[in-house]
Amino acid sequence: MGSEICIRDRFQVQTLFGTGWVSGSYVITRNEFGAAPITTESAQDAPLSGPVGIVNTGALNIRSGPGIQYSSLGVLAGGTETRIIGRTRDWSWWLLETPLGNGWANRIYVIVRGSTSNVPYVAPGEAVPPSDGTEGEESPEPAVALPLAIVNTGALHVRSGPNSTFSSLGSVYAGAKLPIIGQSPDRGWWLVQSAHGDGWISKAFSYTTGDTSGVPVIN
Repeated sequence: MGSEICIRDRFQVQTLFGTGWVSGSYVITRNEFGAAPITTESAQDAPLSGPVGIVNTGALNIRSGPGIQYSSLGVLAGGTETRIIGRTRDWSWWLLETPLGNGWANRIYVIVRGSTSNVPYVAPGEAVPPSDGTEGEESPEPAVALPLAIVNTGALHVRSGPNSTFSSLGSVYAGAKLPIIGQSPDRGWWLVQSAHGDGWISKAFSYTTGDTSGVPVIN
């Protein structure tokens, strides 16, 4: 009976260096091994290969692209260890392999362990090229986030129109972050998304983050 050839994702193997893992893409198996157990715990506890990035701030947004204008995939807590798999051309952002999926983080919030000299340049949305015998990695689809209006007063009415004479839909409070979807013809009010629905807030009581140059005028 011929030998069985099978390709799997990852195999745990015994070697001269001890027990470790190899990619199924680079090995050919011999003989029947269908009863081999599926191993999970030791893989979860295994050290990360390649350069490691450690979050050195209380909470770090992992983004779909290398910039604050890109949407957040989620937040990693301080101390989280990730594998660095890519970088921007100017080395200012790292592409990280995280529990949230692969995503980007500003390097000033990441402590690096190991050499990053071979970390490849990755353009937003492009795949990470294979290197050092490892398979290529997926890069997140970049999505530009809406600019935000951040409330800088104690309480602020969200109104049904761009004027204080319009009725209030409800109030938002200091620090509230509201996605901006439009502005008034006189450029004095933002049309925002809020818990009370889409409504208007005065620009005088908010500041913005993100690029507002393309915010449309709503008549």
